[in-house]
Amino acid sequence: MLSIVHLNIRSLAKHFDEFRITPELASNDIICFSETWFNSSHTANSFQLPGYVLIRKDRGVTSRGGGVAIYIKQNIKFEKIDFAKCGETEILGIEVIMAHLRFCLVLVYNPPSVASKLKSNFEQLLKAKVLRKPTIMVGDFNLDWSTNSVLKESFETLMSLNQYSQLVTEYTRCFKNSSTIIDLLFTNIQNLASEHMSSKQTSVTILQLNLEPIVNLQSQLFLHHQKSFS
Repeated sequence: MLSIVHLNIRSLAKHFDEFRITPELASNDIICFSETWFNSSHTANSFQLPGYVLIRKDRGVTSRGGGVAIYIKQNIKFEKIDFAKCGETEILGIEVIMAHLRFCLVLVYNPPSVASKLKSNFEQLLKAKVLRKPTIMVGDFNLDWSTNSVLKESFETLMSLNQYSQLVTEYTRCFKNSSTIIDLLFTNIQNLASEHMSSKQTSVTILQLNLEPIVNLQSQLFLHHQKSFS
């Protein structure tokens, strides 16, 4: 059993103490954050989580916002994946290596200011040979999957041509007058059984994936899409 959670945190420094005491987040095997808002002034020692290794990619000091980070339990072997720069789309990747399970995990943050460039940036990203392996891409794409926009349809076609399917079907951002599906999950792992469940108490959408098609034993991977902190 392996559990992964993704959350658009909108400043990990601001919400770090809250995150540490939230069991739905801090008890998972791999924890992915988009919009960490980290820069070089946020030292690694200040944001350590006992029992976890922190991998991060900051936007830098010249502009506010952005940033992606992954916490992974120390007993899980992994290798960092170095991707070529994909425009302003922020990418962080690792290959998870377990006894009977090996797959790539790619964390994505696509800023709303470059939403129209998502397709061209991913055309570059998908050239990476490592993404032909069993892969899960998760993150804040700032592309509303609940619409039938030209941008959404063209991106869906690109991903489909590369054997990737999008599995999130429930709203991930809910406002007073609108709701969107912009926190997405793509995978090239075929024949996965998925079920969506919502917890009203914790506002978590759970995506259950059966990874049996790629491993020779029964394994399950749980990915949680947590609504962003305010």
